[in-house]
Amino acid sequence: MVIQGGGPDGTASENSLIDIDVAPSLSDGTGPVTIDSNLIMGNTAESGSGGGLRIELANGNDVLNNPSRPAHWYPIHVTNNIIANNVAGFAGGGVSIQDAVKVDFRNNTVASNDSTASAGVLFDTLGAPNSNIPPPGCNPNTGTGCTNPVTNSVDEPAGLETHKHSLNLLPAFTVPGVNCPAGHPNCTQVSIPDMDHDIFWQNRAFHITTAGNPAVITLTPP
Repeated sequence: MVIQGGGPDGTASENSLIDIDVAPSLSDGTGPVTIDSNLIMGNTAESGSGGGLRIELANGNDVLNNPSRPAHWYPIHVTNNIIANNVAGFAGGGVSIQDAVKVDFRNNTVASNDSTASAGVLFDTLGAPNSNIPPPGCNPNTGTGCTNPVTNSVDEPAGLETHKHSLNLLPAFTVPGVNCPAGHPNCTQVSIPDMDHDIFWQNRAFHITTAGNPAVITLTPP
């Protein structure tokens, strides 16, 4: 399940007479969303985050236009769900949250989800320096660090993970008078849900190791 606001093109493309690709501007968000009483089980995000549930770009212009009125920010309510036996190739085998500053996460069971850290961008796979997210230490603009082999990934969060705000959302919190909603005291920097009566059980974090010639790829721990 993905709850995602649109990432509209920047004003450069809107004002252009020809079709051009530009970096996305601030999202218009998702509007209010409630996810209640579901069984989310047996799903896989092979190279992404949030094997069971991914919430991203839920907030944007709603924050920018109402910095001191968090009641006007779009809320996401995740209640009474079972999120189990899901796998993410990046992180957040059960749940992953980014650019969603008003998430209430209550009465949920998040159990037996795995993160494998097997997404190619986490280590030195073929073509990784040219991906959207380069491998650790690689600057694709200068080439610095892109030829050093990264043979191992590292464990990533398995049950629930949250992110710092993206570079698109951060400026919305530099407007004077920003007032965080109750239960979200760090809303200007990171998407941390307000959590209550949740169960996290037996979620597992793995990582990839490569060794030998030809390389043998191992999921660790076995």
